[in-house]
Amino acid sequence: MENKALEARIGVPTSAVAQIPLGSYQRLKIGQKIYRAKVSSILPELDASTRTHTVVLTLDESLGRKVSPGQVARLELAQIIGESGYWLPTTALVQGVRGLWSCYVLGKTDRSQSIPVNRIDAFPLERRDVEVLHTESD
Repeated sequence: MENKALEARIGVPTSAVAQIPLGSYQRLKIGQKIYRAKVSSILPELDASTRTHTVVLTLDESLGRKVSPGQVARLELAQIIGESGYWLPTTALVQGVRGLWSCYVLGKTDRSQSIPVNRIDAFPLERRDVEVLHTESD
């Protein structure tokens, strides 16, 4: 039986292809586990239906029994957003006034003002207006 290396073919947006050097190792999530895979090629043409470039990654041959052909693989890429701020799940946002967004935070308090609840310090809940600079969907 031939023990051929498994490949993953991932569609990547044109804007992200530049951050994936040929020959580099990338993180692939298959099931609930993370594996390292080497970028063996990046196809130059765009996929007509998805408008993405196909990146071909080769998994280590020793993973043959841990990964099955046909399993879904996700490429994990770090993306740097050049703005200061915080990442929040969209479920943490609440509609504010005039179409703006807000979220709730734990307010600051000194120990003398903390309110003991069942022997645990409680903090005031405060609503803060936020500006959405970037969103992603899965």
